[in-house]
Amino acid sequence: MSTKMVKLSDAGVAPLTEEEKDKFRAMARDALAPRAKLLAAGVEGINIADDIVKEMRFVILYYQPSNVLLKKGEMGNLIPECWSWDAITPDAASVDKKCETCPKCPNNAFGSADEGRGKKCKNSIRTFILLESKSMPILFSIPPTSFREFQVLLGKLLYHGIPYDRAVIKMTTKSTQKGAFPVTVAQFTIEGIFDGDVSVLDGLKSEVVPALNRRAEGASELVKEVEHETEGEPETIAGPEHDDIPA
Repeated sequence: MSTKMVKLSDAGVAPLTEEEKDKFRAMARDALAPRAKLLAAGVEGINIADDIVKEMRFVILYYQPSNVLLKKGEMGNLIPECWSWDAITPDAASVDKKCETCPKCPNNAFGSADEGRGKKCKNSIRTFILLESKSMPILFSIPPTSFREFQVLLGKLLYHGIPYDRAVIKMTTKSTQKGAFPVTVAQFTIEGIFDGDVSVLDGLKSEVVPALNRRAEGASELVKEVEHETEGEPETIAGPEHDDIPA
């Protein structure tokens, strides 16, 4: 791992003026956060706002684990019953809170899924990232099959004393098997430390990300993220080899 100073291409990236901050806040309130997602299970690649790429370079501005328990409505649509923005405590606005804490909830245990050995509750790690040459953060919801890789990344950053929001990360993907299932797994590499105006990162983190987060909309965003974690069906963990991944 390199701890050298690394520049992201700064096209379109500059410190925000107060007027620009106001404009970005207004845009973010009305916009759906652009999304990045892994391709279909077993297919290598990343979909970034409908552009297919093999890799992406970025700085993480913010991340949060989240959970959502869904049921099918009469029209076949997904309806959130219980959700959490920190994967620890169900949100007070949950329609049908299933347990006092997420780790103790039976729906958040392996084997609770209607089919297979996965969980009935859908887990993800919501990350807001700033891509190279872009000025607006995007949302990348990390699916459970890549949790371990993300946790290893955070551990390496901690070991080297690099704040996660100052590291330049390159992400590629790898097609592999988890038990009997083909999956696409994120591969993270630390390229170094961001060598640029950190006020850009801090401004986006404080001014734009909270608006894009759209937590006031309850679980509606979480439903969209479960539907869009990967191309095709959302990925779930279905093997005992993942039992050590925290809920």
